[in-house]
Amino acid sequence: MKTQEQQALLHLVREVSRRQIAPRAQQHETEATFPSELFALLAELDLLGLPFATEDGGGGQPSTVVCQVLAELSRAFLAIGLGASVHLLATGVVAENAADEVRADILPRLISGEWLAAYSLSEPDSGSDAAALTTRAERDGDSYLVTGTKAWVTHAGHADCYVMFCRTGPHRTRGITALLAPVDTS
Repeated sequence: MKTQEQQALLHLVREVSRRQIAPRAQQHETEATFPSELFALLAELDLLGLPFATEDGGGGQPSTVVCQVLAELSRAFLAIGLGASVHLLATGVVAENAADEVRADILPRLISGEWLAAYSLSEPDSGSDAAALTTRAERDGDSYLVTGTKAWVTHAGHADCYVMFCRTGPHRTRGITALLAPVDTS
């Protein structure tokens, strides 16, 4: 059973989807433009941090509510619902796995929607099969040197940071690392 707060959240998302998101969907689809202003709207409404802990600035919402929010957004404009889900997926990698200092710096930006995250797993020859990754990351002092090609990166060219999966060891499944690369990384 949903709390009154959760019911109010879902009502808000339905109304915003109907009044502000759905009317813009066709133009973005027709013109093949990235809906930056709609992601800014989601950030303004604190929808890009719903599943994360309140002590981290998130909404502390259970997955059932987050899925309902994503469904409402998708009903209005699929690219927004899917885009928000990818942002949440990438943000979850940071929330669960980033080093403390990186987490403290980056996670608030992602949860607030100040930054939009991209998820970079797929490759031309392996699709989304993580065990078949060929992109490599090798330590170079305090950073990594990445070689390889990624494909089908949601938010590519519009994201502020990328969660990028790379091979860092020889083991087929345990030799994979997720690297966080801010957009200005060279």
